[in-house]
Amino acid sequence: MRESDFTSEMHKAFNHYYPNAHYYKIPDPIRREAHRPYDSYFFKDKLFWALEYKIMKKVEAFPFSHIEDHQIFNLRRVYGNGGFAYFIINYRASVTEKQRKLYGIEEKKINVVFIITIEQTLEAMGRGDRSFSVKWLLDNAMIMKRETIEKGLTLWNVRELIERDAGCCRRDELI
Repeated sequence: MRESDFTSEMHKAFNHYYPNAHYYKIPDPIRREAHRPYDSYFFKDKLFWALEYKIMKKVEAFPFSHIEDHQIFNLRRVYGNGGFAYFIINYRASVTEKQRKLYGIEEKKINVVFIITIEQTLEAMGRGDRSFSVKWLLDNAMIMKRETIEKGLTLWNVRELIERDAGCCRRDELI
C-alpha cells in the first residue's frame, strides 16, 4: 500500500459524503526542490481543513522524522488563520501476538486511521518527544473508522471529523 492509494481512498470518501463541498488533492510538484504545503484540503460552509497524509506499514511509534519542516510551517499557518490542520496517519500492518497483548488489539492485521491535530504535534515536539507512541495514538488520537456503504463499497468515515469541527465555536466565531 502506498500513500497515494490511501490518498485516493480519502478522496473517494470526501466526495461521497460531501458531494457539494470542495476537496482537492494537491498534485506532486514537478521539480524535486518544490514542496506541497500539505497533501490535500477541504472546504465546506466557509470552513477550511488542511490534511497531511502518512502511512505506516509496521505497528510502531510514528516518528517525527516522517514530518517535514514545510508541513509543520504550513499546517501551523492554516491553524493560525482559523482553519483546521491535521496529520492523518494510516496504519496498515500485521500485528504480532506481543503487540496484540500490549495494546489490546484483537486483529492480526490492522487498517486504522489516527487523526492528530497540529496542536498535538507541536505540543509533543515542544516537550522534546521524537515520536507518537502507539499507546499515545490509541489513548489520544481521534480514530477514523471504515464504513460499508453498499456491497463492494467501503469508505473511511470522514463525517465524524468534519461534523465535529464544523460545530467548533472558535472557528465559527471567525466567520
